Amino acid sequence: MPTNEDSVLSQYVPGFRANLNLAPQQTDSKLIRAVDADLSHSEPGTMFNADDIGTSDPEDVQTRVPDTPDKFLGFTRRVGMFATFQDSAWLDNVDKAATLEDPTNPTMAALMAGRWRKADDYIINQGMFGSAYTRADENAAPTPVAFPNAQIVPANLQSVVHQDEEIPAASADYGLSVGKLLRARTILRNSEVEGELYIAVSPDQLEDLLARIPVTSTYYAGASALVEGKVTRFLGFEFIELPEKRLPYSAAGSGIRRIPAWVKQAVVYKGREITNASIRIRHDKSDTPQAFYKAQHGASRRYDAAVVDIRCKEPAAS
Repeated sequence: MPTNEDSVLSQYVPGFRANLNLAPQQTDSKLIRAVDADLSHSEPGTMFNADDIGTSDPEDVQTRVPDTPDKFLGFTRRVGMFATFQDSAWLDNVDKAATLEDPTNPTMAALMAGRWRKADDYIINQGMFGSAYTRADENAAPTPVAFPNAQIVPANLQSVVHQDEEIPAASADYGLSVGKLLRARTILRNSEVEGELYIAVSPDQLEDLLARIPVTSTYYAGASALVEGKVTRFLGFEFIELPEKRLPYSAAGSGIRRIPAWVKQAVVYKGREITNASIRIRHDKSDTPQAFYKAQHGASRRYDAAVVDIRCKEPAAS
């Protein structure tokens, strides 16, 4: 049953909810800017559609009065599924709730950062590497599409090795390399999906990349500047640095990390504005105030050919 204190706390809910809906550049997200994101998706339903019109091939004119081409352009439909997540924080006292209207407040900042880390994890694990779904029409059941093997750059790649870099002998797994980056770039550009190329890497993989390039190589200066944080671009990619734990393993205990490389338009992320937010007294927890929210988001791989999984051996612990 609501109490007077609950009524007092309710006045802070609009500010609390507004802060949670802040654009990610004010929080801790790394990937939202690098994908096709809509943070205010308002259409109802448990799924969203990502439709594309098919290609059109003009026909050569062979006669003076040719027949008019008679065709419809096909379309493809990818479907993303919404997932629900939630979070909460205990407050020391009722007065502390007023500070949640300030996005720089430590409790508010922690909730916001957690929300966008959740988004980043979902973009990688579901939007990039998870099963995508196709659907023929509104009445058909979605059909899962697994991540294609053709989009994987193997951990022991031997077919593309730059002459200036050093890799282990045949069949041995190794970390990030110039050759793997060049192979990923070729796959992405052959997809014909236009847009910026991105790659998400861990600091360990950046160090491994630099260690593999001799100092005499023309690539060494660029890789060194990348590791030092002086530049973010290398070999045509915009590099986004993530903690190692944000990047999944190819299999449990394998020691092989999955490094995603993609074209911005190839990955779709939808987020609904947060409406289910509250600040109230929890009488079952010694009348302690609690801030709570629940939200929904979805992600999907729109173009299989424009996402690459670069397998990289995890460097040995020092």
